[in-house]
Amino acid sequence: MGSERCIRDRLGTIYHQILEKLFRRVANPRDLAQLQDALPAVALEVLDAAPRELGFRQTQWWERTREEIEVNIRRTLEELDREKGQWRPVLFEAAFGRHGSPPLVIDGDPPLLLHGIIDRIDLLPEQEEARRLRIIDYKSGGAGTYTAPSVEKGKKLQLPLYALAARDAIDREKRGQPIEGFYWHILDAKRSGFSLSKFKSEQFGNGPQGAIAAAVTAATAAVWGVRAVAEIGVALALAAALSWIAQVFPLRLPQGGSFGLEMLPILFIALRRGLLPGVVAGGLFGLLQLTGAAGTPFIFHPLQAVLDYPLAFAGLGLAGLVPVGGLRGAGGVARLATAVAVGSGARFACHFLSGLLFFAAYAPEWEAPWLYSITYNLLYLAPSAIVTALVLWPLLRAYDAAFPGAGRGTS
Repeated sequence: MGSERCIRDRLGTIYHQILEKLFRRVANPRDLAQLQDALPAVALEVLDAAPRELGFRQTQWWERTREEIEVNIRRTLEELDREKGQWRPVLFEAAFGRHGSPPLVIDGDPPLLLHGIIDRIDLLPEQEEARRLRIIDYKSGGAGTYTAPSVEKGKKLQLPLYALAARDAIDREKRGQPIEGFYWHILDAKRSGFSLSKFKSEQFGNGPQGAIAAAVTAATAAVWGVRAVAEIGVALALAAALSWIAQVFPLRLPQGGSFGLEMLPILFIALRRGLLPGVVAGGLFGLLQLTGAAGTPFIFHPLQAVLDYPLAFAGLGLAGLVPVGGLRGAGGVARLATAVAVGSGARFACHFLSGLLFFAAYAPEWEAPWLYSITYNLLYLAPSAIVTALVLWPLLRAYDAAFPGAGRGTS
């Protein structure tokens, strides 16, 4: 059973190898008779080498499967022939981002660099100079999930991204304008219901360009999400370390409270990624502090704990509302200062309310509780915010240098 599972996992590779070698070997890849005549020899070559190259044992099940593979390929050739129209197959296993070819670059923060192999590209001969292309992506699985809605939802992105690569990333002299494309399901010997030319979307538009726009949006969002989660994790670790340093080596202010730089990683996330990631990072850090994982918390009342920890640090994320943009000149300094002021101001508001509600008894007799809460929190938050802004300046400048032209979101 282990060997059978191993073979099943590699069937897609085997089908791809046979089809690639077959179309390359014949003089005219549009001629069904030539393809059928060449199939036995090509199949024998690939199937004999498969156990050694793909790492599985030859069994009786494999011998039966070999026969099924050749039958399936023959059916696929016959059905593909019905789809050929005026199209002429010209490229097989066309690589981008591999074997010295440039990657597909999708603008982003930072840009996405994609690599892959396009199974087959067809050309319309009567428009050869315009290079109108059709993209075919072979699949060894069923056709049920390959639909237009799945592309819009970001689930089946290969075909439109391959179309974009055929336009922008494969060898320059072989590029063209994709006007059609579909998934071809080898075991069913039929094309998918989804095709580039029939794609329709109110949000992204119709046809290949609409499908490409939908795929680029989904791919960017998916990768952005992964990167944002990774960056938030790093920020939380750094903030926790800075918080512990401030507690182990405290720099206490005369009226109370202590100086610290734990806001720095949270504000960096807010300015780099925008409002929502900043609020999430701050809220999570506040929960870490509340549980003792990022410092020793002071808990007097449940509401006070919420105000002083998750809510206060989530407020730092409001810095992401400020469109920082470029950081050059006085304007850049002012925007950064404003962002830090907004974030630290939101944190101050939570601490002020907590002090007013729960720590009024600590105020001296000669000082009003509201004034005591203001001075207590302001005396340690203001210097912490100022130093944080001074450190953020070179950090964000370094980010801009590493990713020129990459903007920081505000949503």
